[in-house]
Amino acid sequence: MSKNDPLEAFKGMQQDIEQRRDLVEKIQDSFSDLDTTLNFKVNSLLKTEFEKVCKKTHSNPSRELKLFMLRSIKTGRL
Repeated sequence: MSKNDPLEAFKGMQQDIEQRRDLVEKIQDSFSDLDTTLNFKVNSLLKTEFEKVCKKTHSNPSRELKLFMLRSIKTGRL
């Protein structure tokens, strides 16, 4: 079969989806296993406003950023 075979491309996409599902499941299973730290700098106004939004929704920045990261992995995009 050629490299441009649609069936092979589809099989590759299916395999990528399955691998991503397995990875997401593994991450979700260990979601409370906090074994590393992520530090980065942001503008103080951005941080303050994000904290306000989180507080209004009864959440916190750490939780929301972790959920954003998990959604990015699930969808394969930002």
